[in-house]
Amino acid sequence: MAEPILKKDPSLASHGISERGETVLHIAAAARSTNFLGELMKLMETGDLELPNIDGSTAFCFAAASGFVEIAKAMREKNPNLPNIRGEEKELPITVAALVRNKAMVSYLLRCGIEYILEGPEITSQ
Repeated sequence: MAEPILKKDPSLASHGISERGETVLHIAAAARSTNFLGELMKLMETGDLELPNIDGSTAFCFAAASGFVEIAKAMREKNPNLPNIRGEEKELPITVAALVRNKAMVSYLLRCGIEYILEGPEITSQ
Protein backbone atom coordinates (compact mmCIF):
# COMPACT_ATOMS: atom_id res chain seq x y z
CA MET A 1 0.00 0.00 0.00
CA ALA A 2 2.80 2.47 0.88
CA GLU A 3 5.12 1.28 -1.88
CA PRO A 4 3.51 3.19 -4.79
CA ILE A 5 3.54 6.40 -2.75
CA LEU A 6 7.18 5.98 -1.76
CA LYS A 7 8.24 5.05 -5.30
CA LYS A 8 6.63 8.25 -6.53
CA ASP A 9 8.42 10.33 -3.86
CA PRO A 10 11.20 8.40 -2.05
CA SER A 11 11.99 11.42 0.13
CA LEU A 12 8.80 10.69 2.10
CA ALA A 13 10.58 7.68 3.62
CA SER A 14 12.86 10.03 5.55
CA HIS A 15 10.12 12.21 7.06
CA GLY A 16 8.76 11.69 10.55
CA ILE A 17 5.22 10.33 10.43
CA SER A 18 4.42 10.01 14.13
CA GLU A 19 4.28 12.40 17.09
CA ARG A 20 7.63 11.00 18.23
CA GLY A 21 9.25 11.66 14.86
CA GLU A 22 9.51 8.04 13.78
CA THR A 23 9.98 7.43 10.08
CA VAL A 24 8.36 4.63 8.11
CA LEU A 25 11.60 2.70 8.68
CA HIS A 26 11.31 3.02 12.49
CA ILE A 27 7.79 1.64 12.38
CA ALA A 28 8.65 -1.19 9.98
CA ALA A 29 11.62 -2.21 12.17
CA ALA A 30 9.52 -2.21 15.35
CA ALA A 31 6.73 -4.14 13.62
CA ARG A 32 9.23 -6.75 12.41
CA SER A 33 8.01 -6.28 8.84
CA THR A 34 10.95 -7.83 6.99
CA ASN A 35 9.63 -7.78 3.42
CA PHE A 36 8.36 -4.21 3.61
CA LEU A 37 11.55 -3.07 5.31
CA GLY A 38 13.67 -4.63 2.57
CA GLU A 39 11.69 -2.91 -0.17
CA LEU A 40 11.72 0.36 1.74
CA MET A 41 15.49 0.33 2.15
CA LYS A 42 15.89 -0.02 -1.63
CA LEU A 43 14.26 3.41 -1.93
CA MET A 44 16.39 5.01 0.78
CA GLU A 45 19.86 6.50 0.85
CA THR A 46 22.38 4.94 3.23
CA GLY A 47 22.29 8.00 5.50
CA ASP A 48 18.50 7.81 5.81
CA LEU A 49 18.95 4.73 7.99
CA GLU A 50 20.72 6.92 10.56
CA LEU A 51 17.78 9.30 11.03
CA PRO A 52 16.73 9.54 14.69
CA ASN A 53 13.31 10.06 16.20
CA ILE A 54 12.86 12.90 18.71
CA ASP A 55 14.43 10.76 21.46
CA GLY A 56 17.55 10.20 19.35
CA SER A 57 16.87 6.55 18.49
CA THR A 58 17.44 5.23 14.99
CA ALA A 59 15.31 2.55 13.38
CA PHE A 60 18.24 0.21 14.05
CA CYS A 61 17.73 0.78 17.80
CA PHE A 62 14.10 -0.24 17.26
CA ALA A 63 15.28 -3.36 15.44
CA ALA A 64 17.65 -4.15 18.32
CA ALA A 65 14.77 -3.85 20.78
CA SER A 66 12.50 -6.00 18.61
CA GLY A 67 15.03 -8.83 18.72
CA PHE A 68 14.48 -9.76 15.08
CA VAL A 69 18.05 -10.38 13.92
CA GLU A 70 17.14 -10.67 10.22
CA ILE A 71 15.97 -7.06 10.20
CA ALA A 72 19.16 -5.89 11.91
CA LYS A 73 21.26 -7.83 9.40
CA ALA A 74 19.43 -6.30 6.44
CA MET A 75 19.81 -2.81 7.85
CA ARG A 76 23.50 -3.28 8.65
CA GLU A 77 24.09 -4.58 5.14
CA LYS A 78 22.85 -1.24 3.80
CA ASN A 79 24.70 0.83 6.43
CA PRO A 80 27.50 -0.93 8.37
CA ASN A 81 27.80 1.98 10.82
CA LEU A 82 24.37 1.44 12.41
CA PRO A 83 25.52 -0.68 15.39
CA ASN A 84 27.80 2.20 16.44
CA ILE A 85 25.13 4.92 16.55
CA ARG A 86 23.86 5.71 20.02
CA GLY A 87 20.16 6.22 20.56
CA GLU A 88 17.96 7.39 23.42
CA GLU A 89 19.91 7.96 26.64
CA LYS A 90 23.09 7.63 24.50
CA GLU A 91 22.77 3.84 24.54
CA LEU A 92 24.23 1.67 21.80
CA PRO A 93 21.89 -0.78 20.06
CA ILE A 94 23.62 -3.69 21.83
CA THR A 95 22.71 -2.09 25.17
CA VAL A 96 19.10 -1.69 24.06
CA ALA A 97 18.99 -5.38 23.09
CA ALA A 98 20.55 -6.42 26.41
CA LEU A 99 18.10 -4.33 28.44
CA VAL A 100 15.16 -6.19 26.91
CA ARG A 101 17.02 -9.52 27.15
CA ASN A 102 17.19 -10.32 23.45
CA LYS A 103 20.04 -12.82 23.62
CA ALA A 104 20.15 -13.56 19.89
CA MET A 105 20.35 -9.85 19.06
CA VAL A 106 23.05 -9.23 21.69
CA SER A 107 25.05 -12.11 20.24
CA TYR A 108 24.69 -10.76 16.69
CA LEU A 109 25.63 -7.21 17.70
CA LEU A 110 28.59 -8.46 19.70
CA ARG A 111 29.88 -10.20 16.56
CA CYS A 112 29.36 -6.94 14.64
CA GLY A 113 31.43 -5.11 17.24
CA ILE A 114 34.24 -7.62 17.08
CA GLU A 115 34.27 -7.37 13.27
CA TYR A 116 34.42 -3.57 13.57
CA ILE A 117 37.35 -3.74 15.99
CA LEU A 118 39.24 -6.30 13.90
CA GLU A 119 38.64 -4.49 10.60
CA GLY A 120 39.28 -1.00 11.96
CA PRO A 121 42.59 0.84 12.00
CA GLU A 122 45.31 -0.62 14.15
CA ILE A 123 45.79 1.23 17.41
CA THR A 124 49.37 1.43 18.63
CA SER A 125 50.75 2.84 21.85
CA GLN A 126 53.11 5.78 21.57
